[in-house]
Amino acid sequence: MSKIVSLPPKIQSIDELKNYLNLALEIELSTIPPYLVSMYTLEPDTNKESLEIIRTVVVEEMLHMLLVANIINAIGGTPVLNNKENIPKYPYEVPIKTKKNELLKINLQSFSREAIETFLEIEKNTPLDEIRESVPRDEPFNSIAEFYSTILDALIYFNNHIGEGNFFCGDPTKQIHPEYYYNSGGTSIIVTDLESAINAINLIIDQGHREDESSFCHEGPSHYQRFFEILNTNSEDSKSFFGDRITVKWDKVYKIYTNPKHINYKNHEELEKKSKEFNILYSNLLDLIHIAINGKPEVFNECNIIMFSLRNKATELMKIPLEDNFRAAPTFEYIEESNRK
Repeated sequence: MSKIVSLPPKIQSIDELKNYLNLALEIELSTIPPYLVSMYTLEPDTNKESLEIIRTVVVEEMLHMLLVANIINAIGGTPVLNNKENIPKYPYEVPIKTKKNELLKINLQSFSREAIETFLEIEKNTPLDEIRESVPRDEPFNSIAEFYSTILDALIYFNNHIGEGNFFCGDPTKQIHPEYYYNSGGTSIIVTDLESAINAINLIIDQGHREDESSFCHEGPSHYQRFFEILNTNSEDSKSFFGDRITVKWDKVYKIYTNPKHINYKNHEELEKKSKEFNILYSNLLDLIHIAINGKPEVFNECNIIMFSLRNKATELMKIPLEDNFRAAPTFEYIEESNRK
């Protein structure tokens, strides 16, 4: 660790590091609505394995958000999750290059091969021997794993140069403890020093982006491996990480318009009402998470209740037919508190 003597070009100060960590929080959040919309569009009692795969990934993305927030708080920063400017809007552009050498764009769209291919781009890894130690400031990252590796290098640099006690100076009462968040894929890590920060980032990278069978600290298939199995389930050389090969029925899906917007529902009274109800609930959820990661971790338990309510509201929306056999869908747009009436 101590061999790193220079800062990554993209992060030249502690303030920039805090900004990058808040960007990490934003990126983790940006994956959840697309995963949920894909799950919501599955017809009832079909594609049960795919639904369970996506559901578990969503739960673990929530964990990643908390781990990032714990790192931000540990170094005296402020995690931001209730500012409209920091809430992802779709299509959402991630500073990651795709295989086509374009910036990755994430959409809200129906469960489909195209959607799963995008999910694989989100969760792809960069092999350790290919991760660049000095990604130029004006170049995108090759993967989210490389993005986190750059953050990790900056954490190590500042820890070594100003001292652990001076760098990890945050209020420990703001940490989200395992008692407030636990899932089958991992628990929250209390971040108080460099070692625990490294463990938190390694868990995010390993749990989300591992493509081989090696593991730092997480047992079971990574997000990449799970989505890979959905996409390649009918291939003779595909490998199952779940025992028996899963079954995917691509035609048992509700069609929705990609990246729906609330403004497009203005001429449909019932749809506009239910869409706004969903977005108010979503906005309340983000506000609660923001409160939880900024000193009141006990309120995080309320977030689970809202997540169930979101599913119910989404189901109500999906029942509303549109033209050409399309269905309405949630838009995941943040509404300022003064407009939630």
